[in-house]
Amino acid sequence: MSILFLVTESKWSDVFEDAIGGQRTSNDREAPRAPSAYLLVYISAEQKLMSNDAYYELTTDLQRVLDDDLNLLEQQIETVKLDKIYNDLKTICDRIENSQPMHKVLNLPFFSGPTPPCDSEIVKQVVDSTIRVLKAHETKVLSNDLNGLLQEIVDKEIKNYSPTANIIASTLAHNDYRLQHVLSYFSANRIEMIYRQRVMYDIIRLLPISNDDIRLKLFKLQATIICNGMKMSNDEVQEYQKILGDYKDFRSVIAAFLVGYQLMNENKFDEAITYFCVACEYNLRLSKQNMLPMRAMNNHVLFKARRLCFEKWNDLVLHRFKTIPDYRLDIMIHQFLPCLMQLKLSSEDDQVYISEIQRIWCLLLDKLEHNEHSILLEEFLQRLLEQPVGQHYHSVSINKHQLLERYEETIQDIIHRYPSFFTHKTEQQSPIRSNRTTSLIGSIPIPIVIHQQQQQQQQQQQHRSVHQHRSKNKRGSSPMQQDDDEHNSRPPPSSS
Repeated sequence: MSILFLVTESKWSDVFEDAIGGQRTSNDREAPRAPSAYLLVYISAEQKLMSNDAYYELTTDLQRVLDDDLNLLEQQIETVKLDKIYNDLKTICDRIENSQPMHKVLNLPFFSGPTPPCDSEIVKQVVDSTIRVLKAHETKVLSNDLNGLLQEIVDKEIKNYSPTANIIASTLAHNDYRLQHVLSYFSANRIEMIYRQRVMYDIIRLLPISNDDIRLKLFKLQATIICNGMKMSNDEVQEYQKILGDYKDFRSVIAAFLVGYQLMNENKFDEAITYFCVACEYNLRLSKQNMLPMRAMNNHVLFKARRLCFEKWNDLVLHRFKTIPDYRLDIMIHQFLPCLMQLKLSSEDDQVYISEIQRIWCLLLDKLEHNEHSILLEEFLQRLLEQPVGQHYHSVSINKHQLLERYEETIQDIIHRYPSFFTHKTEQQSPIRSNRTTSLIGSIPIPIVIHQQQQQQQQQQQHRSVHQHRSKNKRGSSPMQQDDDEHNSRPPPSSS
């Protein structure tokens, strides 16, 4: 049995008139009812305007309900798709982990150990910028190949943080863009592309994120898969570890310099020298006889700040020794001298400064009557001229947060307090340093022990008998003495 349907053309006025059910849009009983779902109207598919007009005939409340339902449906469909991608990637990661031993890179101390990976300094420093760039691309997860999308993100990030080494060097030491990002440090040192890509994938796979952010979890899994697929030889793994260690030590040097400068401005010179001493020792190891200057902090700023601190500290002790009859020089013997002798292993300007310190104290000895006070000075001078060697120990805690901002603020403060600070030549490293054996080190251990090594060539004997020194004419008699005027008894400003 067949059913015959009769289709006739109707006007909208007829539709409203013949509509069954529905409701009025106002309280006016004369107003037509809005058509209900029981009315079926056949229209030509070409009449798109009519269908669009019909859309706006829905009430506001009904349209909102339909929109909410549609959005919820789209979210559910998207969640199902994302969950499927996640489960597929997780299966791949599990299969790789079970089928082959963990790669040596994944066991590096920066990316494994007793502390959570997100606590690694290399990862934490760029978490915000990395998450920001991933979120900017997360809407493309379903519409793009995830592997290709992640590679695109990493390549863009490398390009964003890859100013040339010449550009970075031209702004030193007023600005140090190497502190912006690990990639900037890599770029300044012309690190090969494989290591730049690798460090970004390592950072992404270790990002600290919430469990409900499934798109970022997908990026993490994909980064893990890519890392497992990046074949690196043993030599490349060692080079990668060395680069990461240098980067962390560079940041530690900057951090120690900042703390030392702050303590110096607070007149806590003995504490400040401790941080300067740590910073200078490790900076010399990083620069490796100036063959790799971009691995280290700018030597001119660091060494000059240390000399400035020595100058202020020496002036303070010198004043107290002159004005306080029973003032002892224990702090100079046990703290000042061990740190001062580190200058022998530094730049030529630093070595000249040791001679200036010796000259100043010799001048003072010429002015003192022979008494208990002068005997203390003689004991100190004997140690100062002998330049003793021995163990040099420091235990410090270093704050490495917001280094870029703090460094820029510190440089501006230096320019304000010491206008001539940047007007002199760059530090030249002492040739003595090149004779020292330097070992490749990891990140700075805190606390640390710095050993003051024996010099390769015997220094000319500087500890001439202090008693012979006193027996000569007191005016201009010292071999270190150049002038005995009171205003010349202090070293020149640390601009040598």
